[in-house]
Amino acid sequence: MTITFNEFKQTVRDRLPGMLPQGYGDCSIMIEPVTKTLESYTSLCVVREGTGLCRSVNLDRHYERYLSGVEMDSVIKDIVSEAVQETTDIPLDLSWITDYDAAKDRLFIRLSGCGNFENIRDCAPYRMLSDMVITYHILIRNDGKNIVSAMVNNGTALVWGITPRQLHDDAVANSPRIMPGRVETMEDMLSGLLGEEYPAPPKRGKGLMVITNETGIDGASALVYPGVMENAAEYFEGSYYVLPSSIHEVILMPEGFMTDPIRLNEMIGSINNAVVSPGDRLSYTAYRYDAEEKLFESVGEYCRRKAASRTEEPGPVSHKGI
Repeated sequence: MTITFNEFKQTVRDRLPGMLPQGYGDCSIMIEPVTKTLESYTSLCVVREGTGLCRSVNLDRHYERYLSGVEMDSVIKDIVSEAVQETTDIPLDLSWITDYDAAKDRLFIRLSGCGNFENIRDCAPYRMLSDMVITYHILIRNDGKNIVSAMVNNGTALVWGITPRQLHDDAVANSPRIMPGRVETMEDMLSGLLGEEYPAPPKRGKGLMVITNETGIDGASALVYPGVMENAAEYFEGSYYVLPSSIHEVILMPEGFMTDPIRLNEMIGSINNAVVSPGDRLSYTAYRYDAEEKLFESVGEYCRRKAASRTEEPGPVSHKGI
């Protein structure tokens, strides 16, 4: 008879201690929910006495294997094998996270597609940038090879007792330091786009510009870093389009490159479906940054606003607060 997920968790908890290798005689088993930008799942951690280290195991995935017909013994053996790996040990003592003064300098942002909205809207603070989602994360460890972080959820934000505006402002301000941005053009690398401490970019070629971060992972967030949109407008000497290549980077295109911006949506859709994995897709629409209004909006919003202006109808609310 197939057991429920709660029965599965209890079976794993009961049988796991007897299957652990030597050195795990004094350990504790923790099972708790985990919420990330792209997914939510139930995590299992095996913590050895005196180490304070653990590796998170996704129990939902192993329960699906059990439902597909894999024997319970095999499933638990695989859980044990995954739980005792030490290549990505994570410090368990994270009590400092509840102290905002200790945690705020570790905050940074991530930008993801609206397809991930269902995973976060009821459990974590967020802000929308058109149809994209900005979430907030805490850097736990960065050893130069692996980055360990946790998404700020509603419980943590409640303990901190801060306003959504303060959370957003602190995370945005910290992000260039924690995840330094990187700017490239088709011709060369540009410096100075990601901060006021750098000189303004040279007023020359109007080629495509790529914005990401130094790791190339979740680099689309660099678009929201302080001054980036404004400095890009200065470089292009005017308005420009933003093409959401993936969650890892965005491409900026001078406005003069495209007379019919709606065609950009067709191109983005084709590329997403052909070469971008579902988890990496940022959006199916292009965006436009208005240099004069300092307004970021989808090309659909821009076209509607442009049409409305011809009939003297009011336009949309500006995204200047982002």
